[in-house]
Amino acid sequence: MKTNLFYRWIHISIIVCTFGIVLSSCEKIEEIPPRQEGSADRAYKMPDPTPLTIDELTIVEQIREEYKNNVN
Repeated sequence: MKTNLFYRWIHISIIVCTFGIVLSSCEKIEEIPPRQEGSADRAYKMPDPTPLTIDELTIVEQIREEYKNNVN
């Protein structure tokens, strides 16, 4: 009888601790990050493309040929 009561108190204390942890961990979260001044005015510029070298072109052609040969 005493062990039954002891285990019941353990279960109740675990439930209360879990409930307390859940309630204390809930806080108001901002869904939108804080706005920085001047960030809306800036535009992102992609870097200018550079032409491929002869070696890179041959590698690309080899990959294309390998793909064509293996697809069919």
